[in-house]
Amino acid sequence: MIEPNAPLGTFPVLAVSTGDSVPIWFVKWADYQAAMADNVVTIGDVIAMRPLCGIATRFNETLKPRLDDHLTFITASGKLDDGRTFEFHVTHVDDSSRALRITFGR
Repeated sequence: MIEPNAPLGTFPVLAVSTGDSVPIWFVKWADYQAAMADNVVTIGDVIAMRPLCGIATRFNETLKPRLDDHLTFITASGKLDDGRTFEFHVTHVDDSSRALRITFGR
């Protein structure tokens, strides 16, 4: 959703994304923090972290990208390349994560 008469390129008020075949990569927090030392993380950096890869067969993301009222809400579940299952949930409000859960199954 974008405000009426918003200039071209304006961030939407609300963006909702869903999918049933969404690639997802998990990396170790310490590796990610090390890569962030220069405030830039590239896809090459992520590949070098040897991510645990999979496909989310259920993916829902809601974004409210406003500086004064920011919200990110993501839930996903699916299967990893090694055959295990995963569930992921994050709720991020303004500048802080309010909930984060990652579960790997068998």
